[in-house]
Amino acid sequence: MAAVVSKKVARLAVRRHFLKRRMLAIMRPWHSPARALVAYARPGAAALDFPALKQELEELLVRALGRVG
Repeated sequence: MAAVVSKKVARLAVRRHFLKRRMLAIMRPWHSPARALVAYARPGAAALDFPALKQELEELLVRALGRVG
């Protein structure tokens, strides 16, 4: 499982790592040794608060992988 946040998304390393930790926390329920998850943050992701980021990322994960189970 990995989260990728480029300098185009968040200029400061502190903001990149903060966003990366948030993304990994949201992705944790979908983690499985049988599959690899890699999420790339898009520009504007750093401006989202946690509930909005969680909603967006979970919608994408459900669409790609199905429900957590």
